[in-house]
Amino acid sequence: MSRKWLAGIFFLFLSFGCDDGKTRPADTGCVGGSADDQLARFDATYCGPMAQVVCTAAAGCGCGTIDGFPDQAACESSWRQRCMASAQHFRDDFDAGTMQYCEVAASKCIEAYRIANGACRSGMPEETLPAGCLLMLTVDTKPGETCPTPGVGCNDGRGICSPYNATCSAALPGEGAACEGVCIDGAVCNTNGTCVAGETGDDCESVRDCRLPLACIAGRCAETVVEDAACTEDDACVPGLACSAQDLCTAVEAPCTEPADCGENAICTATQARVCVPVAEDGQPCSGDEDCSAASWCDTDTCAPRPGANQPCASGVWCAPGLACNLVTALCAPLPQDGEPCALSEAGPFVCDDGLACLSDTCGPLPGHGETCGSGNNACAEGLGCSFNTDGTSTCEDKVGAGEPCTNDRQCLAGTYCEYSTMLCTTVAATGAPCEDGNECGPAGSCVPESPGGPFVCAPLPAAGEPCYLECTDTTVCHSVVTAGVCAAPVCGVIGF
Repeated sequence: MSRKWLAGIFFLFLSFGCDDGKTRPADTGCVGGSADDQLARFDATYCGPMAQVVCTAAAGCGCGTIDGFPDQAACESSWRQRCMASAQHFRDDFDAGTMQYCEVAASKCIEAYRIANGACRSGMPEETLPAGCLLMLTVDTKPGETCPTPGVGCNDGRGICSPYNATCSAALPGEGAACEGVCIDGAVCNTNGTCVAGETGDDCESVRDCRLPLACIAGRCAETVVEDAACTEDDACVPGLACSAQDLCTAVEAPCTEPADCGENAICTATQARVCVPVAEDGQPCSGDEDCSAASWCDTDTCAPRPGANQPCASGVWCAPGLACNLVTALCAPLPQDGEPCALSEAGPFVCDDGLACLSDTCGPLPGHGETCGSGNNACAEGLGCSFNTDGTSTCEDKVGAGEPCTNDRQCLAGTYCEYSTMLCTTVAATGAPCEDGNECGPAGSCVPESPGGPFVCAPLPAAGEPCYLECTDTTVCHSVVTAGVCAAPVCGVIGF
């Protein structure tokens, strides 16, 4: 599937009404216009109402008891921002007139999720989607043709572009017909890829075979039961509960660190908030080497000094600053000089003294223009950057400025980075600008969510006590603010917090 589909559609619909298969364009509420106009309607009639549906359901399913979970207003604001950030992926299609937003279909999508989320589910069963959620974005592609974007409406709102091969169908499949995750209203695409009614009492193999909010219980579509009601399996309980050893639906009280800790009917969730904390000193607890200072390593959950000269390398790679692990003796030794074999570090067997590069396993002068880049760190002489060639080799070339082709950031002059969507050197993004890959923000910046679970933007590299995602300033490390999650209803996991 295309990157645009993955980045946009899957978030907008939370997971992967249409009409009766005879919908006409006028019935869908599809209206053209500029990207700004369509995105404004998208925000007002989809992102806003859907945020209210999701957050109201989360509150009703007990998500508010989780530490750090946002209140209703903050929840809606965060979800709405993420929704609109994803919608921006379709701006070019709207402006080109090749895609339209359809309000009537969107309202049916929202109603389907009102039922699913209201039942404390995160969304639709795996690999299925309500037809309205596909038809709300429609392209001008005819049956049998390949759509520019998979998983949206086509044929004037009558058919869909297959999520798998992007081929436009003439109409939505009805009951008894083969399906690819979507059917007309009143039917569900079951485990065997057939549209069925999925009513109470119908045979089933999984929840996918039943119409929400029903579940598959003992091979039949049936309603779930509430806390303290009798049960024989987790699926018989309202999502978020588990069937206890006493055959009663109960909440899972113990903290969790793995999905399996919560059974089949709940999720292990916790705040995504992270903060920069000072690195640990020798003798203090650690969970990884990055938790310790540059002169230490994490030795069985405790920071310890890295080995000195002529001592065995810690974990086979760690040595004190100014030393590296000799590949022959496995002892810490001074950094290799010109003509000596490269040494080993946590980054690989490519270590040489400053001003040298590892070339065919031997340390030598930094490569010049037209020469093969150094191994491991792709080092080149001053003013040169390493170009990755299509045949798998690399060459040191002059660094280039904004608008010039590149294969990685090191090819670009200071103040620019390699934009991977265009493979061109591009001016580093300003603070507050949207970011996706992380390198847009430059070496002094960081790509972080505006709020936990929110859209990513460029910000100054965070310091101790400041929110972070992965990176922090020197002597600090980015850590989660919690060490364990709680078992909760699946809908709680839809909200980034």
